[in-house]
Amino acid sequence: MADDVRLQSASASSKAENSSKLQVILAWTFVLVPLTWGLTQTLIKAAALFQ
Repeated sequence: MADDVRLQSASASSKAENSSKLQVILAWTFVLVPLTWGLTQTLIKAAALFQ
């Protein structure tokens, strides 16, 4: 019976951990995509100044 409780607890924390990891990945995606686009545009426009 105690084993069942430990397995359920481990399963619940594993699901919460996976959900948390997914949220972190999504959050960083929403940050990095616009950041990358902005840096790319800046470098393209800066390169035009040196031609």
